[in-house]
Parts: sequence; structure tokens; C-alpha cells
Amino acid sequence: MSSVLIVTDEKELGTILAGKMEPKYGFQGILRASGTEALSMLQILPFELIICKEKIGVEFTAFKVCEYLITNKDDFDKEIPVIILGKSNLTGYARAEAIPANLSYDKILAYAGFLLGKEKIKPSLEAPPAPEPKSEDRTTVFVLPKGGLKAEADKAPEAVKKIVSKFYPFHVRYLMHLPENVKVDFGIYTRMKKGDEFEYNLKIPAGNIVSKADIDKLLMRTSKDLYVTKEEAAKASEFLNKFFIEKFRRSDLDIEKRLMINSDGFEILLESFKTSTFDKFSVEIIKEMVKSIDTLMKMPDGLNQFKNFLATHRLSYGYTHMHFTCLMIFSIVDKFEWGKEQSKNKIIYLSLFHDLCLGSDRLIKLHHKFFEQKNLNEEDKQSMLEHANASAVILENIVKAPKELTSLVREHHGIKSGKGFADSKSISIASLSMAFIVAEDIVTHYLDMQEKLDGTKDRVPSKEALTAYFSDMMKKYDKLTYADAAQAYQKLFL
Repeated sequence: MSSVLIVTDEKELGTILAGKMEPKYGFQGILRASGTEALSMLQILPFELIICKEKIGVEFTAFKVCEYLITNKDDFDKEIPVIILGKSNLTGYARAEAIPANLSYDKILAYAGFLLGKEKIKPSLEAPPAPEPKSEDRTTVFVLPKGGLKAEADKAPEAVKKIVSKFYPFHVRYLMHLPENVKVDFGIYTRMKKGDEFEYNLKIPAGNIVSKADIDKLLMRTSKDLYVTKEEAAKASEFLNKFFIEKFRRSDLDIEKRLMINSDGFEILLESFKTSTFDKFSVEIIKEMVKSIDTLMKMPDGLNQFKNFLATHRLSYGYTHMHFTCLMIFSIVDKFEWGKEQSKNKIIYLSLFHDLCLGSDRLIKLHHKFFEQKNLNEEDKQSMLEHANASAVILENIVKAPKELTSLVREHHGIKSGKGFADSKSISIASLSMAFIVAEDIVTHYLDMQEKLDGTKDRVPSKEALTAYFSDMMKKYDKLTYADAAQAYQKLFL
């Protein structure tokens, strides 16, 4: 699918344009928040059009992008048209045109469609009148208008119904990796629900020195997300990811610390996949996680070490499930002819990516437990049905993964399209996909057995319980590679 690059730090506008580009015109919208990130994408993907803000922060973004297109014109098959959202075009690039930055999103979208050859009539590009000036709100608490999120969402276009806040979330796991007594240059907020409204309360002001005790106190009062203002989001992301990625790259991490940081990285990626907020840091975290998982896969007796670790430690469910499944595949793959055709790197990417588009630990757990899915809302049901294909699309666009890998991700529920769940054991999918399906089933049941042992002295399922489970499983998987893989897995546990 051809792509359009959208470069803006205005999340609401960018999300609308990216979200509507494919259903309206058949082009994949890829969103980036700076010129630097845009240049990284231009180096790896072809684009039919670029929509770019004139200036982001202190960066003259449009000039930077157009200068790159001029300097590297021999790398492109044709000149890429650029729509500059701003007052002027001083780039010197022939295919760039400036249009008013305050045009409505539908006019910007229509003009993009015109340049892409999908609209016959060029839309009016006249700017709307300037809004009345408003007094600046200097309070540390932001309260949505009366009626809260629901009232705002009802008035908003469909694509922005989730994006009405002036605050951006970041995962609390980032704070676990900050050094002692570090200075933060941005305010950190918590969010409280009051009726139909949300309040954002400043907990750590910008410029404060933060200790581990401060972080522990904050974490006691929130479960997942903290918040920063829209204006400080880029600064906060740079700061938090710097320390997190540095921690990943340390050479002295033992197995326990490596598993812990992998689990935190998985949760952070879940948030990125849920909101489609991919940036250079998302790509770096993916790279570091792949290297870290590979290190753990190469350790001797890795499967038993991991089972022993789970008896006394807790990781996120999503990471536990994917790591366990990956270990099982690694443990048997060399024993089969079809396994010799598979690269170990491919298995790691398959394991890491296949469930990320579910967007939360809760949905990952539920989608493995069909009997608990009846109370899901329609949005969550749709995510479950389409997450395999959605993950494959991201692999194609962000990682530029080969087709054989994205096909495996789509097939991990037994359906080649990656949409829905197979009613029976398909024999038209790859052998690795069959082995992966069996491994996921075993891991789900093992973790269920372990969960039932919570609070007991030993959280390791008994040999009797495993024997009974594998007896039933061998009847369930009794054909072709399914049966071969099931037998191999049974030997690992019994």
C-alpha cells in the first residue's frame, strides 16, 4: 500500500489525517512529530505525498524536509509533492506549496486527495477567521468542560473522539528506570475522575529533583499512566526514553534484571501500539528488546530457568506469555525439517509482535480465554478480531519486515488474513504457525494453573496436573505438525 507522510506535533490533527487517509483514499497515513523523524522515514519508505507543518518548536520542519528532498533527489523515482501547513514556502523546493495552517482537517484532507489524483476539484484553501483571544489558564489543574469527555466526544468528529485532553499519558514503568535524585524539566501529573469529568493534578513540578522515595510515593497512587502537558510531551519523551534505553544497553544485566526490563519495555510498546504513537524511541526499544530476548534465548536450559523464575516473580502477563511461547519454539524448532528453514530472529519478531496490537495486558489475557470474552465492548471485540493483521501491517511499515514474517504474524490464529479466529485446525498455514498455535495454548493453560496456586508455598504446577492436561491436549492436536509439536512440547514438561 502506498503511503503519505504526515509531519506535525499536533496529535489531534495528525491522528485525524492519518486515520482518514486509508479509508477515504487508499493510502497508508504515517505520522511523525518532527523533521528528524520524518527524514528517518524518508530513508526507508517511499511516499506519494508529504503533509508537513512549517515549524515545530524551534525547528523549521518544512525547510528541513524539503532540503533533504532537494539534496537527495537522485534517491527518489519522482519529486514528492509537499503540503506545508503554514504561512509561507521559503524552501526552494518546486513541488512544495504552503496552505493556511488553521484550515479544517477536511479541507487539508481534500487537498491531499486532489494532489494524489483522487479528487477532481481543488478545494478552497481560504483560511477561516482568527478565533477570539482567550485568557491563559495558569492553574495546575485542567478540568474538561461540563459534561466531560463524553460531551466533548459527542461534538467531535469520529476520528478525534478519544483525543480531547490537553495532557498526554506516559507509562509509569519509565519512572522505575530513572537514576536517584534526577532533575526533571517537565511537570508530572496524575488524573482523577470526578463524575463525568477528569482533573489533572500536578504532582512533581518542572525543575524538581526527584528521589526514589518520591517515585515510590507516586507509584502507590497510580496504577499505569502518568501525564504531561501537550507542550512538554516531546521533552518528556526524550528524557524518559534516554534513561530507559541506556538501561537496556547495560552489559551487566543478570537474567532477573533483563527479564524485568523486557517486561517494562513490552508494556511501553503496548501503549505505543494502542495509540499509534510510534517515534524513533519506539524503534529503539524494539531493537533493544529483540537483542535482549535473543540473549536470553541463548542461555542454557532457558525454559526451566524461566519456569523457576515465574515461581517467585511477577512480570506483565503479555510479556510472560510471549517469552514463554518463544522459549518453547526455540526448544523444539531444530528437531524438525521445517524448523531448519526458520531463522531464530524471525521467531523472536513473531513472538514479540503478534499480540502487541491488542494494546493492553487485560486484552492479551482475555483473548487467550474465550470463555471470559462475553462482556467485552464492541471496540475491544473488534481489536481482538483484527489484531493479528494490524500487527503485521505495523511490521511491514515500521520494521520493513519480509512477507514471510508478516504472513506468520497474520496466521497465528489459524487464518491467513489475520482477521478473526479459525473454527478448526487449518492445514493451509505454515508449519511454524501450527507449532506456535500449540505453544500458545500450552502457555495459556500453564499460566492458568500457576495463577490458581497464588498464595500457596509452591507456584509450580504439579506433574499430575500437567500429565492430565497433556493427555487432553494430545487429543486436541492430533494431526500433522500440530501433533508433532504437541509431542515435542510434552517431552519438555514431562
